[in-house]
Amino acid sequence: PDTVARLVAEFEEDASANYVYPLDNRDDIRAVTVPPHELAQSGTPRDFAPQVRWVPNTVVSPLIADRAYTLRARFDWQPGDEGVVLAIGDRFCGISLFVERGQLHFVYQWWYSPTELAPIDLQPGAQEFLLDYRALGERRGEADVSLNSRRCHAAVDLSPTMVRVPSGGLTVGLNRREAISPRYAGRGVFRYSGRIEGVRIEPGAQAPHTPMNLDEAAVQAAMRAAAHNA
Repeated sequence: PDTVARLVAEFEEDASANYVYPLDNRDDIRAVTVPPHELAQSGTPRDFAPQVRWVPNTVVSPLIADRAYTLRARFDWQPGDEGVVLAIGDRFCGISLFVERGQLHFVYQWWYSPTELAPIDLQPGAQEFLLDYRALGERRGEADVSLNSRRCHAAVDLSPTMVRVPSGGLTVGLNRREAISPRYAGRGVFRYSGRIEGVRIEPGAQAPHTPMNLDEAAVQAAMRAAAHNA
């Protein structure tokens, strides 16, 4: 008994020191939901600095997973500046905001059917891009897009909503991992040549009857249906 107690105590000490706790003994729903101990902070706005090494998908997913959110990017543009302002996810599903030939491009990547908005002409100086995304339920979503408080696109269908950001995570100022859009895949990380102040994501309410709160069988069924209808 003394030996067992000692081993248990040693394990508890080592596990606590190496962040093993809290244990997550849920079933496969762990792949698309937020761990219970992170629920309280999952709705907290997050700021991301330019050209950080990499923000893991586990940090980004709760902010946009089948929920309303605003994504704001502040940067400076001068003639000749090009590159990726923001990259989330990968070619499977993701979001890319990049500058090319004096225009700002937004891509909502979903498998082989990306939604590419009409490019926005840039004028020299400070820029503030805003994506106001609304999750409508049944994996449907729409968004308004603004630049410098001028609405450029309204109620754009950006469906299906994302339930989990792939392993590409998030980068600001470059696309460090797999190029989200094939349009710049041949340009390496496509680092933005101008100055970026930062990116902010503010999560809102989850979609009605979101699969994020359903059992595993219902989650898989909803994801299959969304893939079939995409």
